[in-house]
Amino acid sequence: MTHRCQSVFGLKQKHKVRLIDDFSESSVNQAVTVHESPTLHTVDVAAASPAYWFQCRGEVTQNTALQVHTFDLSSAYRQVGLSEQGRRYAYIRVYNPDTKQWAYFQALVLPFGAVKSVHSFLRLARSIWWLGSVACLLMWTSFLDDYIVFSTPDLVRSSELTAAALFELLGWDFAKEGRKCIPFGDACDALGVVFNLQASSTGIAHISNTASRAEEIVAEIIRVTGAGGITLTDAQKLRGRMLFAEAQLCGRTGKRCLKALRDACCRKRTKFVDHEILSLRLFAKMLEMGKLRVITWDKRDPLVIFTDACYERDARDLVCGLGAVLIDKYSGCKRFFSCSLDAEQRAFLGEMNKQQIIFEAETFCAVLAYLVWTEELNLRNSFLYVKLYVDNEGTKFCLMKGTSDNLTVDAICAVFLNWKLQYRPTAGSRVLLLFPMWLTNLQEDT
Repeated sequence: MTHRCQSVFGLKQKHKVRLIDDFSESSVNQAVTVHESPTLHTVDVAAASPAYWFQCRGEVTQNTALQVHTFDLSSAYRQVGLSEQGRRYAYIRVYNPDTKQWAYFQALVLPFGAVKSVHSFLRLARSIWWLGSVACLLMWTSFLDDYIVFSTPDLVRSSELTAAALFELLGWDFAKEGRKCIPFGDACDALGVVFNLQASSTGIAHISNTASRAEEIVAEIIRVTGAGGITLTDAQKLRGRMLFAEAQLCGRTGKRCLKALRDACCRKRTKFVDHEILSLRLFAKMLEMGKLRVITWDKRDPLVIFTDACYERDARDLVCGLGAVLIDKYSGCKRFFSCSLDAEQRAFLGEMNKQQIIFEAETFCAVLAYLVWTEELNLRNSFLYVKLYVDNEGTKFCLMKGTSDNLTVDAICAVFLNWKLQYRPTAGSRVLLLFPMWLTNLQEDT
């Protein structure tokens, strides 16, 4: 053989063993230059479809009901032939246990394991989606070889026949029976999540992790936390699965929990410390709670919160002050509070150890506003319709990330994440429980 060859290995998956053509072994993958990144329709893009539908239909009628169906291309890569030039580098070898020798083959279709195969296939998949959207007026999304089709109940038959006809006209085979061929309905499993449209007639859809995915992650977390440590390979696998599942969890608490595997994934250590075990168990608890991700649209203006803080260490009267304003244009609700912090209270923000604590004060003020006005936020029925304006870039980004290198701010972020995780309309008791001494000088306009 004068050509470079690739070996084949099996990757065990849930329902089958997938064969991978290892084009990294021959350095073919390393020789690929990519000038553009392929764009995939992720779960967020699929979620945007019903959200936009709710918006458009909600403006003219109350009928927003939808149903969903998935199309799966059968052995997608095997349906795309290789060019003559590509076949020159598409040799693979497989060990024959009977002859105890290597057997050599030349691939005639896209090899599963070559970088260029991914980019070539995604261009074709995107073209199919474009034709379906523009020429056939289908409401659908494309992710690799999976197509998610949304349709009104009275047009499901038309949508199904249209999509099927498009695939057949273009010469693509797709699953027509079995577990990958489920008819239009109120829910479907796709992209590793469940799309639930049972409440779509009211303008609401739900997305959640599949039960099997959640159970696998919870079982693995219980195993590794019980053992008190984890290997590098297991840490990388678990982190990848947690990272995907976290996208469907409420708030940023999941991102914070992922930090528990950071050192294990970087080969720094394999043993867990106490706070990492607690973080992993919290993540497992969030998966078990199964809180659904809500997809909806609301024509009402968002509730707006403005917060600000001041700190002048040498000031005679007001050294540190907090203030916030809440405005709900839809209901006409207006609230504000302002308070000053004494020396003992400022010490909790780290005044004894540093010259400036404006970052800590700004962050605390923003979180305090959410805690004080939990009841007002619940009247909007969703955390999605709240806009927070702060006067500190550090505060904005640490609340978005849910963590900070500043230990004081990191603790405040933890309180904020806990509040979002337990979002309930019992505002007063929660505020007094978390910060009883901070509210002694608080005044609120009712």
